[in-house]
Amino acid sequence: MRDLLPWRPKPKDDELLSSWLLRVAVGNSPKLHTFCHIVWPNRHLWNRDLDAMAPSDIVQTLASLTGTSATKAWGTTLPSLEGTLYERVRVNNASRWVLPLGVYHRTRRRAGQQWCGECLRHDPQPYYRKNWRLAISSTCSRHGLVLADRCIECASPAVPHRGDDPNCHVCGSDRRFYPHLPARSETLQFEHNLRSIIAGRARPPATLKHLYPVAFFNLVRQVLSIVTANPRAQRLRDVVCKHHGGDPRPALFETKLGAPELLSSVDRHRMMTMVAHLLDGWPYKFTALSAEAGMWRSWAMRGHQDSIPYEYASVVQRYLGAGPT
Repeated sequence: MRDLLPWRPKPKDDELLSSWLLRVAVGNSPKLHTFCHIVWPNRHLWNRDLDAMAPSDIVQTLASLTGTSATKAWGTTLPSLEGTLYERVRVNNASRWVLPLGVYHRTRRRAGQQWCGECLRHDPQPYYRKNWRLAISSTCSRHGLVLADRCIECASPAVPHRGDDPNCHVCGSDRRFYPHLPARSETLQFEHNLRSIIAGRARPPATLKHLYPVAFFNLVRQVLSIVTANPRAQRLRDVVCKHHGGDPRPALFETKLGAPELLSSVDRHRMMTMVAHLLDGWPYKFTALSAEAGMWRSWAMRGHQDSIPYEYASVVQRYLGAGPT
């Protein structure tokens, strides 16, 4: 059995593995990489997505050194959500609902680490939440704000293990004082409910409560996909915003791939607002607004067919038109 570290903080509520490891390391050593080299010789922990990879021996060792239960330690990882939010996390390819970091050697090119400056400012010791790595989260329920994903000064993504966190490692701007946008109330409630389902504190809405969580989140992502990257997306956004308000402008993707995980937090927030309305009272509002927008079955069924749940496919087949023949 390993000896306990002198400074051995336990994971905080919803804390990410990388955030927990960083807090443990800086409390026991002047330099992060020195600590990691001593504990895990010849292991390169920071040149890939540590939270997605979650090597079992790294998690087990960190748990042992801090006197933390294996269950609580594993709960800091993104794979801990497998079977609830997604089937599995892919290390070398894009994962559904996981915001990519775009790690290239030690450089991070994607804004995969979101944050709430108010949370960081009020934390006794700032830490990064697991839900901030997920595309279902564009808001902070506690403070009613749209999450940040890039430095306000230099547009660099957050890399907490580099520089003097919570300051930007490039320009030194303090992430705790980021000028957040206020979130829309319906999106706040919608995303709060999604996070509650993941945490096991809630079930899907009444008309969808029979779905397993993975199937429900697949349905949410399918609706999000047709709102953002579909041949009829603009028409659908226009119709939703006409009836419920909001901003129907197209979202800007970081690459040509129209995946929701490649949207900025601000754009994803706008799109999730529309998803919240489309899922409200499923399936009637969805089918009525889709029909008004001229959404045909073939367009509504675009995407990875294996991930489209039966609940969605059956509604599309029953209520949406087949299009011109």
